Amino acid sequence: MSICNISGHLFSLKGRTPESWLDTKFESYGTPEMPLTSMLFGPKILASKLYQLCPIQDFTLATILVRPGSLFLEDLAHANNFSNEGYGSVTRIFVVCNEDTQYQRNTNAEEVKEIKGADHMAMLSKPRELCCCLLEIANRHCNALKIDSLYICH
Repeated sequence: MSICNISGHLFSLKGRTPESWLDTKFESYGTPEMPLTSMLFGPKILASKLYQLCPIQDFTLATILVRPGSLFLEDLAHANNFSNEGYGSVTRIFVVCNEDTQYQRNTNAEEVKEIKGADHMAMLSKPRELCCCLLEIANRHCNALKIDSLYICH
């Protein structure tokens, strides 16, 4: 199915144009009463926007294992907004992978951490740096809760 036939919700995502999805395929499924949309990333978008800094072995494995997914647009259209009592009561820390071309920076976070040289798949392109970043965040919050530190990454 052509991306242009999918509802306008898809293009309301910041900075998204039909061209930006490259070889991603979108298909309708579900029932007429509850239509849903699936997406399948093609090798071009995987190589240029998601795995561009990962080892070639990880990219190759990703192309073999890729499965249809969803943006959950239909679910999100019916979801309640996050409340201050729930989502708003949790400290939000946004980890920016500075070579990630897919996500915008979150300006609602109390703190922003950056992993230099990491693409969208930081767990593959910069696994040690991601681990250290997450441990640093966890340790700081353990200290705030008076819990013993987990581990210090050097």
